Amino acid sequence: MSRDYISVLSSMEAIKSDLIQVVGYDSFQPRCAIILETEPPHLLEGLESLRNFCIKHRLAFPLVVTRQFVERSLDCFPLEFMDISSSSYHNIYCTEDLFAKLKFSKADVRLQMERELKSKWLLTRLTILEASPKPKILTQTLKASIHAITPVLKGFCYTADAPIPASFPELLAKASQITACDLKLMEAWEQLKKAELTHIKNYLEILQSLINFLDTAP
Repeated sequence: MSRDYISVLSSMEAIKSDLIQVVGYDSFQPRCAIILETEPPHLLEGLESLRNFCIKHRLAFPLVVTRQFVERSLDCFPLEFMDISSSSYHNIYCTEDLFAKLKFSKADVRLQMERELKSKWLLTRLTILEASPKPKILTQTLKASIHAITPVLKGFCYTADAPIPASFPELLAKASQITACDLKLMEAWEQLKKAELTHIKNYLEILQSLINFLDTAP
């Protein structure tokens, strides 16, 4: 059974009349985003088939939002939408390519970058301090944090007027060039089967270096 969203439309009959765009993209695993013109009153009931589709195909549940939410959230969540629009997404259904039209303010992007980096530094550190540093917890914490800050690395490219690379290794290389922080170990860490405390300590040092760069950049 393929793990993709190609046939996902068959599970959205209840909301099809409200659809603007359905895209598939990759962010360490297959992802999907659904944009509605308006949110129908039966939305929660109408998504039961979609939930069953995702369970059957072992896929993450899609992001489901309205056009208005997207257009009014670009100042609050620019990185989330930039992550999708820069991920070589493919249209599964489209009456209007909303993602192709999105524009982001560098000031808004930079502000969210700062919030994300500092929150991931705090949360990663807190998780390790609170939990027993067992390899499983260390590995899960490290991978989850790396996945979470990947849109921030795209933000560094965007604010530097540099193209956003499609692949994770190329993104690390470009962000390293822009920030003068060596990020190449993150590629190996993202694929680790058994992380150690040293990996976490080194990762936290990288986060702090990125924070320092952002705090001092013009």
